[in-house]
Amino acid sequence: MKEKVYKILAINPGSTSTKLSVFENKKEIMQEVIRHDKNLINKFNIITEQKDMRKEYIYKFLKNNKCEITTIDAVVGRGGMIKPIESGTYEINESMIKDLNNSKASLHASSLGGLIASEIGKEHGIPSFIVDPVVVDELEPYSRPVSYTHLRAHETPEHLVCRLLLEKKKKKKKKK
Repeated sequence: MKEKVYKILAINPGSTSTKLSVFENKKEIMQEVIRHDKNLINKFNIITEQKDMRKEYIYKFLKNNKCEITTIDAVVGRGGMIKPIESGTYEINESMIKDLNNSKASLHASSLGGLIASEIGKEHGIPSFIVDPVVVDELEPYSRPVSYTHLRAHETPEHLVCRLLLEKKKKKKKKK
């Protein structure tokens, strides 16, 4: 029996770029990194205001690659600033949209991934997801630092060397 081929549009917004890919199951069949002009980006007060502009670029990407939106089975966005959750793939829901639109989330470009994926999904009747949001929280309670002193108490020799080198570098900069 032949495996069903799913076509997935993946959206990964960064501070000054949007990485786009289309996959057929696990195989990437097209990709592009769209670099956004800093002057254009700076015209927006908050990152979430860039949503429509970036969405236009996504539709251009699909058109330029002769990929009809009607052939897309799912849209996935880089997970953004939502409440901490375990790593995984999550269907976008209204609670996530609310989190992605809040004032703290609007400061991080990854929040656009879920917002844009959700809008494209709703506009075309396509399921939309986020994957491994930037807020993934899988630390065991015993591994959570409680203070700077606690961090220093559990410092490995490698951490100590790195910290000392950074402190030395900071001192050199202050002298200049």
